[in-house]
Amino acid sequence: MSNSEFFNPYNFIRSSESDVREKPIFHNETKGYSGEVTVSATAITPLFIGGRREITDDGHHLIYFYEENKQKTIPSTSLKGMLRSYFEAITNSCYLSLEKNYYEGYRPKLGKMGINADLGRIEDMPSQNNSGTILLGETFKMTHVVMDIYKETLRNIGINRWKQGSYGPIFVEFEPDKELPDKILAGKTENSTCCYLKVSGAMGTKKHETAVTFDKISKELEFPNEVLIKYNAVYAHRKNQDNNPVKLSEGDLVYIEYSGNVVTNIYPAKHAKKPYNRSVSEVICSNESRKPCDLTDFKEGRICPACRIFGNIFHNIDSQSNKKVQGFAGRLFVSQGKIKDQSDFTQDLNTLKILGSPHPSCIPFYMQESKDIKSGYEGTADIRGRKFYHHHKSPDYRAMEKSNQNATVYHIMNAGNSFTFKIRYEGLSDFELGALLFLLNNNKDQVLKLGMGKPIGLGSIHLNITSMVDINKRKRYSDDLSETGVIEWSQDEIDMAIICYKEALLGYEKEYDQFDQIPYIEDFLIISDTRKLGKYPVKYPRANGKGFSWFMDFTDVNKHKDIKYLPQLSDIPKKKLDGWS
Repeated sequence: MSNSEFFNPYNFIRSSESDVREKPIFHNETKGYSGEVTVSATAITPLFIGGRREITDDGHHLIYFYEENKQKTIPSTSLKGMLRSYFEAITNSCYLSLEKNYYEGYRPKLGKMGINADLGRIEDMPSQNNSGTILLGETFKMTHVVMDIYKETLRNIGINRWKQGSYGPIFVEFEPDKELPDKILAGKTENSTCCYLKVSGAMGTKKHETAVTFDKISKELEFPNEVLIKYNAVYAHRKNQDNNPVKLSEGDLVYIEYSGNVVTNIYPAKHAKKPYNRSVSEVICSNESRKPCDLTDFKEGRICPACRIFGNIFHNIDSQSNKKVQGFAGRLFVSQGKIKDQSDFTQDLNTLKILGSPHPSCIPFYMQESKDIKSGYEGTADIRGRKFYHHHKSPDYRAMEKSNQNATVYHIMNAGNSFTFKIRYEGLSDFELGALLFLLNNNKDQVLKLGMGKPIGLGSIHLNITSMVDINKRKRYSDDLSETGVIEWSQDEIDMAIICYKEALLGYEKEYDQFDQIPYIEDFLIISDTRKLGKYPVKYPRANGKGFSWFMDFTDVNKHKDIKYLPQLSDIPKKKLDGWS
């Protein structure tokens, strides 16, 4: 086995264009199946569900396993969230959690080889009802001849502590009728001009550096709130050195594009990213079947399987209507998970490896491979699907050092420990009940992922139905008091319900002859199978000891020819990534 071959911890389950939306069975109807399923879950890898949390002075998080009444417990919300995610995938349901104003961005080339952007300074921040103001600066060159003469002054100012690519304030003096300054001052004087100097290399390595001033005549530009919304979407995950979100404020320097007197785009002065014109939700909704179910769908009796049994709050997209939202309660009720052995947990503190935020801007991993992939979210390339995590045979989740980017957890459930939970359901169709039982009736090599730390190998669980009863409401609430309406289901009846789901799904997906040929079913069966990845490691890629370096080397579609695309699940284990070190 080459030590350069590996599988990425996550991959995507595809969706299709088939329309599976139908009218739900309402709560006042007695149609459909009602009953209760008891499920046993065994931890195949260590499992952690976060509960009480403490934060140290240096920003490090200490998290305890979730408890209720001093008993470690699996919360019903975690179980229901896991079940909904997988149920959505195996029924081709809608993409429920979409932010309308979420935009991804890319790093543009500034200047002659790329976009024409100028430096500006925010004077007033926009609000929901009012635009803000950005002052357009005057850019000039600071020669390294002048910088070398005044290098002691610059050192005293602290230029050696400035980060590469950042702008720092300095005071300069211009000779009369000269475009470039000839003096760098230690502080403000009567004739000084304040400017912001960009440092992009060591002194003496370049002919000049860029500087900008706002002390001379500057142009005021309108800063619309829509531009700020796009900026915030692109930089939603940007953090400062204290691990807090970075927000724009008055006085910040930004690159700007503008038309007339109106700003059209802004980027940070450091690590600029330009938003794509299409939002992520627009790309997802280009496939009608992925569009979140809304109030119009509900009124027309056309909602997806997941919304039918788990419920939803349907929002109105028609601004002419007075009604804004309509709730539809779920018909699935999940209990808490009762843990079998309260002592079968790690007794020491475990510092986890860093769990970063998703990065949909990594186009070769989040978008399908195509000729138009360089256009990112602008072109015809489509998203890969729903994100899920592989099982790790030998999880390597511990970190050597603590920081404000990772967490230390107390009490991890050991592999082999188990818990049980119950699911009560009301008014499910053949298709809905069969799909639910298909998820709960895992074969011996199948796992689902639950809890914290999925990317680093935690949370693989195996589910097994231990008992199931069907409740006939008509009989239960009849005049015959001796009739309970409760019938226990056998494994054969459970299997028959699953067959009904498979046949119904093939009715929607008419181009496929076999159930496991349906793309999202094929993908689900692969990513939940503990055997598919063989002997290769499941880890994030690294180069020179850093994950960021690997992605910079192999996933920038505009810089590199040797692009590393995330293999499609159906290609596993035929196609692996390489570049591990």
